[in-house]
Amino acid sequence: MLPDFRLERYFSRWEFSARYNLAGSDAETLTVAELLALGDESDRRALLDLRLGYSETYGSPALRQAIAATYDRWEPEQVLCFVGAEEGIFCAMHALLQPGDHAIVAVPNYQSTEEIPLSICEVTGVPLREATQWSMDPDEVKAALRPNTRLIAINFPNNPTGKVIAPEILQALVELAAERDLYLLSD
Repeated sequence: MLPDFRLERYFSRWEFSARYNLAGSDAETLTVAELLALGDESDRRALLDLRLGYSETYGSPALRQAIAATYDRWEPEQVLCFVGAEEGIFCAMHALLQPGDHAIVAVPNYQSTEEIPLSICEVTGVPLREATQWSMDPDEVKAALRPNTRLIAINFPNNPTGKVIAPEILQALVELAAERDLYLLSD
């Protein structure tokens, strides 16, 4: 059984009652009127005619097509949409990890990035330190590797620090994962 998701418990208590929410990771929302004002007449018509109900299991075909179109090599059939990050993290971790495997995760992180693999296998946290402005150290990741390491999970922009990973650090992690034939999961 997974432990309570502490962040969600915190939000359920404070997110809609606090005067100022500095903890949310989403952008300030728009009203429907503000959203409609951003589009042209065809955009407004599409939203006004939109049926609100269950979507297709893998996500709406139009959404999957739009996502695939942002990549050179992907087709809509290769795109899978989720309701939120936690559902995607759960599915990815369960697809990629098995008992006996080892995962490396950046800490601090979005709690499910660590808790879900902990429910499957052994996990080593590689700390992001305030002294280095929350940067990830690829040498620390390399030192945490084991023969049974299967996955490195990163979370950038990091939740909760907001740190954006430097391109050279991301490239070092990509190369490390490729050398060892590991999955690099980025939430």
